[in-house]
Amino acid sequence: AISVFTEYVKLFPEDTQTTFVLAKLLVDTGSAAKAEPYIDKLLTINSKNPLLNQLKAATSAAKEEYAIALKHAEVAITGGIGEPSLRLIAGYAAYQIEDFSSANRHLSYVAGVLPDNHPGLKLLAASQLQLGLTTEVGDVLGRLDQLSEQDAPLFSKASYELLKDGFEKQAKGLVDRSA
Repeated sequence: AISVFTEYVKLFPEDTQTTFVLAKLLVDTGSAAKAEPYIDKLLTINSKNPLLNQLKAATSAAKEEYAIALKHAEVAITGGIGEPSLRLIAGYAAYQIEDFSSANRHLSYVAGVLPDNHPGLKLLAASQLQLGLTTEVGDVLGRLDQLSEQDAPLFSKASYELLKDGFEKQAKGLVDRSA
């Protein structure tokens, strides 16, 4: 289908609907880099389109252009797209550019629908630690039971912050689990 749509768009570049379908197919099949020129062209026609901004957020995140990904994800969210995957992109991108407030906001929004042990929960906990939201961190880390050595600094910092804020029982629980 992608090769047929690509050929068609070459012959009829003014057909924006087919161009959009091609861009979405490319993103959905993991060819974000190939989709980007089509998405950029369509964004010049309608920069506020939520679906186009969702696609641009995905392609920008794939290219590690996190500020651009966050900007387009937020336009898509404001435009009414409430998919958890879009919030994850926004939260991840915000975390990467150290906008912990935005990361916390986006990841908190979808934390309830994420399965336990989802990497997004670790990002949420790390963002909450950066913001000093220690009581919330304990709740989020409580949903993680498949721990690795890479998780030790997160649990250690969370335990320390909980202990510092007087939550000794929660801190001890995290220390016990991370051991």
